[in-house]
Amino acid sequence: MDGKRRPGPGPGVPPKRARGSLWDEDEAYRPSQFEEDLALMEEMEAEHRLQEQEEEELQSALEGAADGPARPLPGVPPPSQDSVPVIRAFGVTDEGVSVCCHIHGFAPYFYTPAPPGFGPEHLSDLQRELNAAISRDQRGGKELTGLAVLATELCSRQSDFMVDTDIVGCNWLELPAGKYVLRPEGKATLCQLEADVLWSDVVSHPPEGQWQRIAPLRVLSFDIECAGRKGVSPRPGGPPSLLPDRDPVIQICSLGLRWGEPEPFLRLALTLRPCAPILGAKVQSYEREEDLLQNGNDQTRRRLAVYCLKDAFLPLRLLERLMVLVNAMEMARVTGAMRQGLLMPVVKTEGGEDYTGATVIEPLKGANSVYGFTGAQVGKLPCLEISQSVTGFGRQMIEKTKQLVESKYTVENSYSANAKVVYGDTDSVMCRFGVSSVAEAMALGREAADWVSGHFPSPIRLEFEKVYFPYLLISKKRYAGLLFSSRSDAHDRMDCKGLEAVRRDNCPLVANLVTASLRRLLIDRDPEGAVAHAQDVISDLLCNRIDISQLVSHLNALEERFSRLWTQCQRCQGSLHEDVICT
Repeated sequence: MDGKRRPGPGPGVPPKRARGSLWDEDEAYRPSQFEEDLALMEEMEAEHRLQEQEEEELQSALEGAADGPARPLPGVPPPSQDSVPVIRAFGVTDEGVSVCCHIHGFAPYFYTPAPPGFGPEHLSDLQRELNAAISRDQRGGKELTGLAVLATELCSRQSDFMVDTDIVGCNWLELPAGKYVLRPEGKATLCQLEADVLWSDVVSHPPEGQWQRIAPLRVLSFDIECAGRKGVSPRPGGPPSLLPDRDPVIQICSLGLRWGEPEPFLRLALTLRPCAPILGAKVQSYEREEDLLQNGNDQTRRRLAVYCLKDAFLPLRLLERLMVLVNAMEMARVTGAMRQGLLMPVVKTEGGEDYTGATVIEPLKGANSVYGFTGAQVGKLPCLEISQSVTGFGRQMIEKTKQLVESKYTVENSYSANAKVVYGDTDSVMCRFGVSSVAEAMALGREAADWVSGHFPSPIRLEFEKVYFPYLLISKKRYAGLLFSSRSDAHDRMDCKGLEAVRRDNCPLVANLVTASLRRLLIDRDPEGAVAHAQDVISDLLCNRIDISQLVSHLNALEERFSRLWTQCQRCQGSLHEDVICT
């Protein structure tokens, strides 16, 4: 008897029945667990190969302009016939037309520290070795028609495309008339317009005034519905007859929004089998998804499509309400590099290599560092070198401010007391001048801000902000006081930072107790009254005289807003008409 198992039938072919009495004549052959695992591995390997093929095709399309000779540009000598580097800028026009700008003439570069003894005589050898290394490691086996490394040089300054052209993230670029060439055919992307331009002809507009507006970017939000199984998370992928562990996709709803417009310009519902019309939305129905049909009728499918459209609409509303796109763009605009003629030094902080967030020096030591946007390991732009530089420079600036204030405002310099920097946090320094009135403290604060600003390069400038009196400094990022900013004879408000009175992760009882105690301490100047009030509240709590609602912690602000929006959307019924859908 041959113990080897023959290959199984191909997809869609019914399996053969076993001979003899091993299986019933009406029972189909069931593959073993090993065969199922093997089939799954083959399927995953095929998907991986397909993904790699798609990535290579996409990369080849994007590198299309660099694979051949450069295109002729207005007012520029005939280009080289060798492959040339191209920088691509993607965006939209004021009318919402998508654009890909192929920017020529700027060679990409990198810096590496020169080893001891390295001089100009070694540059040609370095260039030859770099070209040989790149030739040995060509992506996809492509052959270069020219040199990969165009030049090597010893330098002491930074030359970067965005720095040299004053381009920051998400700002407006202008291509002057007569300086660019449109590509009517042979496009490398799916953008509506493609243009070639020399890098020195690109005009960058600073994000100020009329150029501060956000381009009408198109945002697509979609929701996919599957015919799931009870108690199993849906796994779209194919018909159950061939893939029993997969679920058919029965609806896909999409909403498209131009940024800045109040309503989506696209509401599209793709469904299996006919669907009743939906007011304000375009419905396209199909008869099969790999020979699978959706249950129900056109009205039930309509109800499901309405909910599917609302689920797709919710991310757009959250994107707008939470200002996700605006915040990301503004952050990209303000984190651009400035041209200083120097390489960016990496200033190490005292915390070592592990960067876990901004550090704040203990009160009365007066130093601080800033938490950089690039310091978050799971953020959008992680780069520890930049975050450590921001942190290091922030520490140096605040330490210099501390030294300047404490060296100038002294009794020896005819001031009433020796000034002391008692706390530094993020971008602020808190000074104790030792004067007897709020008015004197305000005057010295304004004077110190102007004097210290003169010791820093533009645009760094210190501004007088406020006076705390009295001031209760508890620990890092935890303090309270009466805030004076507009006038010296009356406080504006009681300000609290980091205390339970303002934190959302505490129950109302704790917040109310801390607030009442601070009022007795800071406004009434009655420490004994604050202690007595705290004792009374504790006594009521122990005697079960506190309402249970005062002991429940609340969700944080984001969870509350998301929950409220979601609840509103679930309550909506009917069509997506303007007077029905949640806002």
